[in-house]
Amino acid sequence: MNTRFASLLLALVVVLASACDKASLPVDPDAPIIVEEIVVLTQSGATSMLAGQSLQMTASVLPIAATNQTVTWSISDPTTALIDGAGLVTALIAGTVTAKATANDGSGISGSFTLTIENEPGGDPLALYKKIYGATAIYQDGNYVVIKTDDLPDHKSPYYLGTQWEAELYEDYNGNNSQFNLNPNRIKKQNMTFKLPLNPTPSANPQSTPLGSIGISLNGVPFYNQYAGPNNQPLTFEVNSFDQAYGHPQMSGQYHYHWEPLYLTANFGEEALLGFLLDGYPVYGPMENGQVVTNAQLDAYHGHMHATPEFPRERITITLQTRIPISMEVAFMACRVRLQIECALLVTVLCFGCTEVSPGPGLPSVPEIWAEQQDTGWIESQGILFLNGTPFSGWKYAIGQANDTLFLGGFVNGFAEGKHLSKYESGHWSEVRHYRKGRQEGSGQAMV
Repeated sequence: MNTRFASLLLALVVVLASACDKASLPVDPDAPIIVEEIVVLTQSGATSMLAGQSLQMTASVLPIAATNQTVTWSISDPTTALIDGAGLVTALIAGTVTAKATANDGSGISGSFTLTIENEPGGDPLALYKKIYGATAIYQDGNYVVIKTDDLPDHKSPYYLGTQWEAELYEDYNGNNSQFNLNPNRIKKQNMTFKLPLNPTPSANPQSTPLGSIGISLNGVPFYNQYAGPNNQPLTFEVNSFDQAYGHPQMSGQYHYHWEPLYLTANFGEEALLGFLLDGYPVYGPMENGQVVTNAQLDAYHGHMHATPEFPRERITITLQTRIPISMEVAFMACRVRLQIECALLVTVLCFGCTEVSPGPGLPSVPEIWAEQQDTGWIESQGILFLNGTPFSGWKYAIGQANDTLFLGGFVNGFAEGKHLSKYESGHWSEVRHYRKGRQEGSGQAMV
């Protein structure tokens, strides 16, 4: 026999024997078939889309006999586009994103597809910012929008007294703060420039807002934060210089808002877009869906995610694929400032010129619920305070007329708890008391 032929015959015998051995191995018919590959495409075959449009993604799981054919969808940049559980991509702004489908069988296999999002032809990326009608100039600089303003409020104010605009815009104070005191500063024309990112993204290292301008409102007036200078002083007394629009000028004549700009909410509504912060996120009014926004609804930076008229395609859902744009509502917008005192300070009012009485250990915290004394439903029985038939937990307050009593006190399960302050006169709290489980601790302290 030919030697070469013999070698080939021997190799064939070995291969057949090996195949027979493998075929004889037992196969578990119940063993799951694991995903080996996922091919992601768009249903239409498109590779790009316009901002504001939606596009359906598809995921082909291989092998087709894989036991678990389901996938979980994700998107690389949720500030540029969103994706729901069925793979529907909704483009928010221009940019590039990657849609990813991950197998749910624990194999770790995934597939992805990159989409390019473009602005609508002829669309204006600055359209939203042009709502800032008080700006003197608005233009694009790369990935930023530049907004210039002369910071002259378009509403009347006592701070136009003695200025060149007095005849047209001066108005004596007619607000509801009986302690109003006109500060010595007057409104002056400014030359301010704000540079905001067109596509804001959450910071990995959020920072506290600085003193000075932190944003710009629709009428071109800057937003300031909830502190006074220098060194982040409380606004406890400075609030008495806020005019009827809740604004005032600082020493250089720069008019600004620390709180809800009443002129804007009166004209545009309490749920309206009011301006933008320096990080690019929009500022909205103190109400949402007809309800006052509370601190409990906001994150540590006083922002949260929700749909607005500026993002009409979005909606809030309770699924993981929350289809909403990120927006920002800062503390001074979320608070209803009927107390004429910065709301965050209500639970930490300082005791000026007195020795505070320690409330003692084990003091329960008073929840951040606010109720006005003039509201109906208050009943006090056997030392327990009820509101609408339920023992009250939260902060009760009252506002009087000039030199009349103003009261602020905490309650837990109907019992007085913590610091109680009363008789607000001439810019100072006149008395403070401490309570624990309804019992007063120490004597009331006079305040200067």
